Amino acid sequence: MHEYTKAGTHTITIRAVKEGEPPKTSVMTLTITVEPGPLDHVTIETTTLVAELAKQQQFNATVRDRFDNPIPGLTFTFRLVEQTGLVDSQGMFVAGTKAGLYEDAVTVEVTQGTITKTATADVTIEPGPLCTGLVLNPPERQWRSPKSCSSPLRLSTSSTI
Repeated sequence: MHEYTKAGTHTITIRAVKEGEPPKTSVMTLTITVEPGPLDHVTIETTTLVAELAKQQQFNATVRDRFDNPIPGLTFTFRLVEQTGLVDSQGMFVAGTKAGLYEDAVTVEVTQGTITKTATADVTIEPGPLCTGLVLNPPERQWRSPKSCSSPLRLSTSSTI
């Protein structure tokens, strides 16, 4: 007896031999399709994400049955620890503006029927490159940051009379 655990289409050939004079042989070929089983686990492909301040990264998740077959067609829910940044329903992550290591910062959840599974990943936000080309226009009292800045500038001014 053989148990097929790998999802997909399989071709099986069965040969039976009846002893006698002359021996009689019969051959039968079958095609079977094995579907993935119930949800067993979900994984985030990147278990530790490193991103620069305010930069985008994509989180990808996969769901599998107990034999590690991928299960297509399920919907993921992504959540983040608030200060880490933002994530949309497709897993597109925009890093926050505070550098640091955030353990278990992203959670992905998937449900199939009554089965719900989750996975987490760490996020490290690194400082981005320093901005260059800051423009100060005193007559109009405007501060303008160049397009090369990936994160907001916080400026303070003081004057002495």
